[in-house]
Amino acid sequence: MGLETIILVVSVAIALVSTIFAWIAIRTSNKTYKAGIIAQVYEKYHSPSIRKDLQKVWEIYGKTWYGYRESAKEASNYADKGEPISMEMAMEVLNNLDKNSPEYIAIDNINGLWTYIMMLAFNGILGINELSSFVTPRILGFLYPLEEAKASKYGYSTHRKFSLKNLYNVWKKKYPKSF
Repeated sequence: MGLETIILVVSVAIALVSTIFAWIAIRTSNKTYKAGIIAQVYEKYHSPSIRKDLQKVWEIYGKTWYGYRESAKEASNYADKGEPISMEMAMEVLNNLDKNSPEYIAIDNINGLWTYIMMLAFNGILGINELSSFVTPRILGFLYPLEEAKASKYGYSTHRKFSLKNLYNVWKKKYPKSF
């Protein structure tokens, strides 16, 4: 074996070791990035302002069902299970809320947070397993019909894949006991 062959073998070995170290660095970097995103979403989801907004949205969700059910208990059960409201119910909510009201702003804030969560999930940055550890998807039974009602009312369309409805359906299929 000549000197050139030895140099070639050593060069290949160095390139292989460098590739392995680069791969390990990328995996570590991705895990750190993912952990940072999870921490950011967790912190935002549990912030006092979002908690307050969530409480308002859950109240509106329950009241919306109450108008269509025989008792408050039955209405509460529908909301607690994350049963989607109808398009008619969603339109009624939109038509009865002033865009400057605290209730509308709360719905908008929660919708924005869930849209961000949905984008993270569908772009593969966060999985539903990770999200399930600190968020409940049941509120989507209220938010996705509102998203569709807004689109209908204001003349825009929703994306088929990147929608709260799709997130609701994927989550419900994967974890039916979450509902």
